[in-house]
Amino acid sequence: MSTTLHETPTRPSAPRPPRRRRVALFAAGAVLIAALGSGAALALGDRNDGQSAAATQSAAAAAQPAASDQSAKPAAATPAGHDPASSQQRGSDSQQTSGSGQEQSSSPSGSPKREGVTTLADGRYDAYVRKVDPDRDLIVVDLVQVFTGKAAVQAALEDGMDRSAAEVRDTYVRNQNPRLRTLEMAGAVRLNLIGSCASTGQEALFTKLIKDATYGQGHLFYYTLQVQGGVVRQIDEHQAQPAC
Repeated sequence: MSTTLHETPTRPSAPRPPRRRRVALFAAGAVLIAALGSGAALALGDRNDGQSAAATQSAAAAAQPAASDQSAKPAAATPAGHDPASSQQRGSDSQQTSGSGQEQSSSPSGSPKREGVTTLADGRYDAYVRKVDPDRDLIVVDLVQVFTGKAAVQAALEDGMDRSAAEVRDTYVRNQNPRLRTLEMAGAVRLNLIGSCASTGQEALFTKLIKDATYGQGHLFYYTLQVQGGVVRQIDEHQAQPAC
């Protein structure tokens, strides 16, 4: 009896892919990776470009309103000079309300003020005279506003004066601020008083000024003071109201 050995049949080995196919697959993979990398780079670049453009547009938009505001802003107005001839009112509103707009901390020469003395800027000031000290060259005044003509009638009515009394007024003096100021007079101050003449001596003129300033409870006459160099150089007397 013959014995037959059982042999397990062996499968034939799978054929190896050709070398050329593997090279082609490797090349395709490299191309795919390169394409993906390029796409990502392009997307990132587009994003950065978009952000840069947005930032530029935001900066331009922020700058545009500022430029528009500057171009639309009007130039500062220059105060117009006051023409005394165009008004029937003399005096200063600021002096009546605050009383300090024309005052200076020192004399124009730079020297300090005398104690208790007010230094006014150069100009003309209407005032009642309250006290005169010729020996010390000092005068105490109460600054006022003066109205003439139709403006005098209107101002008197506004201040509560009876119409019959206001309508005969050619001059009206308004005194809303009772503050007193002590001013320095020049040694040779010029006094132009009603009823005086050029030959009247300075001492007699001061005597008359002191007397006139007290008439009618100090309201019959008012005075125009001319200040130059921080001191009173000239005093002109005016009648504020009818004597009777």
